[in-house]
Amino acid sequence: MKMTKWQKFKKRLLIIFKEIPNTITNVLVPFVSVLGLILGLIPGMPTTVISFLKMLEDWLYNAAGTAKHIEEITGKHVVK
Repeated sequence: MKMTKWQKFKKRLLIIFKEIPNTITNVLVPFVSVLGLILGLIPGMPTTVISFLKMLEDWLYNAAGTAKHIEEITGKHVVK
């Protein structure tokens, strides 16, 4: 079945809207990582703080991945 121009546009728009939170989380991951490093160097810093930052970094890394969603929409493999 051939897709109409509107259906193609709608799918592309959906991808763009899903990429916005993905981009935000991708930018935040290095900042949280560096913050964890800096706070880890401070003597007496509770390990719970470092552990929380590591958990936050991992969550941000996995939070808004879009590769699988793009593959579903386009039918093409995007992750190598």
